[in-house]
Amino acid sequence: RRMIPGVYEALNRNKRSIVINLKNKEGRSLLFRLIEKADVFVESYRPGILQRLGVSYEKVKSINEGIIYCSISGYGQNSPYRDRPGHDINYCAVAGISSINGRPAGPPEIGTWIAIADYSSSLYACISILSMLYAHRGGYLDVSITDCALSLMITRVNEYMARGKPSKEKFLGRGGYGIFRAKDGKYLAIGLVEEHFWHRFCQLIGHEDMAKDSRFDSWIKRNENMNELNSILDKVFVTYSRDKWVSLLSQADVPCSPVNFINDIPDDPHIKARRQIEERKRDGVKISNILFPTLFDGKRLPLRSLAPSSPGQDTDQILTETGINKSEIERLKKSGAIV
Repeated sequence: RRMIPGVYEALNRNKRSIVINLKNKEGRSLLFRLIEKADVFVESYRPGILQRLGVSYEKVKSINEGIIYCSISGYGQNSPYRDRPGHDINYCAVAGISSINGRPAGPPEIGTWIAIADYSSSLYACISILSMLYAHRGGYLDVSITDCALSLMITRVNEYMARGKPSKEKFLGRGGYGIFRAKDGKYLAIGLVEEHFWHRFCQLIGHEDMAKDSRFDSWIKRNENMNELNSILDKVFVTYSRDKWVSLLSQADVPCSPVNFINDIPDDPHIKARRQIEERKRDGVKISNILFPTLFDGKRLPLRSLAPSSPGQDTDQILTETGINKSEIERLKKSGAIV
């Protein structure tokens, strides 16, 4: 929370926090008591740590036979890399994502600055847990963040192999598919992939001859001649403002969109209409909460609570709900079993 302001609040909203000391015998006993009534147990330690603390899958299963035990780790339980520390950048690197980030003619780069591997692992873990709940069965789930990142590469890997392992420049070169600067210094995104969109665009800008140009008359050729085409488009887009281009292209039914910077997001008509951002204040500081993306019968899932103000904020409440009285809670605190 102190290292990267805002991230803690984003990742821990709608959660309660209990802190249990697993190195304390009474702390482990308390965890096992909570596990007795649980459907799912999720942990994200490096492989082997919970086993050493006495909270292995076998131990948990002996307490609750039908529980779903989900382990999320960087490289999985049986990888030769299993004991290595890591962050999203490392998992994307191993999965090959980093190799196709950046400019087609450039070296590997970090990419989006969104923790895509981390987030994908949580989604795959959730899907896997839900499938087991649906099947009314317990079991052990081994979720590797790197494996989840690799699964996102399926189309790129297949394309790379099918095209005979081309160089990065040839593989990732895209003509008429990218970000372009307009006259007012703002940017728009264009996707001239299908032929009907390409023809409409050429007609709009008064260059129908480009649609028939042998260098650009197919998606593959536009990519092969990316530098020539994009150089032409750079000169085209600086003739009008970003918003005028978006209006013209939208009317012509050509895929386009404004490139929003973070400050622009709340004012975008789409974002306003979908009402996905809810602002609340904590200690006088405004927090922008991006809500769950799916509408259920036309409604957003509500923001139940902000992130806990401190670790262990809800320890007393959770243990009381479990049936532990106040005097026992105080004793557990004094013994170091809970915080």
